Amino acid sequence: MTQKELHNQRLVKEAQETVMGKHTRRHFLKESAMGLGALALGSMFGGCEQKSSSAPLFDAAHPMLPKMPPFPGRAKSVIYLHMAGAPSQLELFDYKPELIKMDGQPCPPSLLEGKRLRLSGVYP
Repeated sequence: MTQKELHNQRLVKEAQETVMGKHTRRHFLKESAMGLGALALGSMFGGCEQKSSSAPLFDAAHPMLPKMPPFPGRAKSVIYLHMAGAPSQLELFDYKPELIKMDGQPCPPSLLEGKRLRLSGVYP
């Protein structure tokens, strides 16, 4: 090798070390974001199909069709709580002059009629 070739190799190696020294995780993520996004988008649109089913993960012709769950359900029973009786958001902000008159008084029996209430620690 001639002295000029050694000098060129040394310059190339020095340039590569400088570039690699300035290449941080932030630069890596910025440069690879499009590639990672493309991978995710490809998997969402059915680039790979599930082995258990022959239907694709996404059907572009019918995007709102329900999809199969990723794994079969194992639940034996379900507890469903339907919480009815809360005031609507419109009732919470309306001015109620009758409410000011009734402030501090016990609840009228006509409102409690026919309802089962469990008051814990408030009334005997």
